[in-house]
Amino acid sequence: MTEQIRFHEILEAKLRSTIKKFIGRDLKPSVLKELRDAMVDDVTRVFNASNVKLTENALSWVGTQYFKTVNLNDNGIMAELVIVNDFKLADFPDADIETLYNLFNTAWFGEEVEQERARRRDGKEQVQ
Repeated sequence: MTEQIRFHEILEAKLRSTIKKFIGRDLKPSVLKELRDAMVDDVTRVFNASNVKLTENALSWVGTQYFKTVNLNDNGIMAELVIVNDFKLADFPDADIETLYNLFNTAWFGEEVEQERARRRDGKEQVQ
């Protein structure tokens, strides 16, 4: 659990630093895309610096989950302002789902990961 908390702290500190660079900027589509891309890059860097491995799509998904919660200049959260073409958890390999569950099961998007994990486990039990 301590590793999970530490991982969250490092990741979220890096993301906060990036988000601060965008405060006060005009929220036109190119700026929003730049912010999302920067957040995905941050997630990728933090994961690459750790011993935790995820596929590129899973890294992008994590970055996008954080992006959706950003509220710049009191305009509302991104999830309410933009439509994001998101990856579907169902398309991720089992290893990514387990890693996401282990790291983010207490995050606001953890329930979605937990449901996908349970769906897969239920499916495997039915096959056996």
